[in-house]
Amino acid sequence: MIENNASKQVIITIALIMLFAFSNGITQTVNDDIDSIAYKNVVNMIVDAFNDNGISIALCKIPDHPWFNEMVPPRRDSAGTISVSPCDINITKTLVLNILRGRHNIDSLFYLYRVRTLLREGSENQFPFLSFYPGSEFILFLDSPFRNNSRQNTYITEKYEKLIGREFLNTDNFFSLYKLNAGALCIYCPEDAKLPPKFIYSKDLVDDFKTLIKLKKYPSPLRGSTDSYDIYSASMKDDLGKRVFSRMFAKPKQ
Repeated sequence: MIENNASKQVIITIALIMLFAFSNGITQTVNDDIDSIAYKNVVNMIVDAFNDNGISIALCKIPDHPWFNEMVPPRRDSAGTISVSPCDINITKTLVLNILRGRHNIDSLFYLYRVRTLLREGSENQFPFLSFYPGSEFILFLDSPFRNNSRQNTYITEKYEKLIGREFLNTDNFFSLYKLNAGALCIYCPEDAKLPPKFIYSKDLVDDFKTLIKLKKYPSPLRGSTDSYDIYSASMKDDLGKRVFSRMFAKPKQ
């Protein structure tokens, strides 16, 4: 009887140790993620996007059937052979829930170009894996490939020109993500998603961004006193919002 009690005590002790270690492991993982290079790069990306007035910011939802597959128009070579091949382009259909900043003539359903494969070198180019799962919601930083002639935009518009039925694509519904697919912040992901994003932020981030956008346009409330600055800083509800706020706005000196 004593041996049974001793065995039970050992089992309980081991279970408690494992539970403690597991709990600490989860906490540590969360802390590691928040302090990771990827998270810091997200902060930097957002600050850069806010400072670029050509970048639109929209709250969007991924529809049930978001994937867009088209074919390159049939081509006839010099020998008269006709060939048809899949178009080398990755487009996701996206529903607009709210335009937070930028072009308000963006179609309610637009097409988002995403680079299939990115070769990034150096820690400054590390960003979280992007996964657009049907039903998920994102804050998207949208760049128009038509706004300048950068090498990346030239590449995207060349792909755009190859699409069959390109008459339905226009400057109001064809976009790319800012910073080569980095400009996407998930605020909701269905529980059955097989590949959820690394970071899923709270929906409060939408309100944080609305405040940041307003302050970026009209920063005078922050220039009065440190009290005003502290009030706005405390109003940020998500950790990401707080970090972006502190990076974008300097605290007034006493």
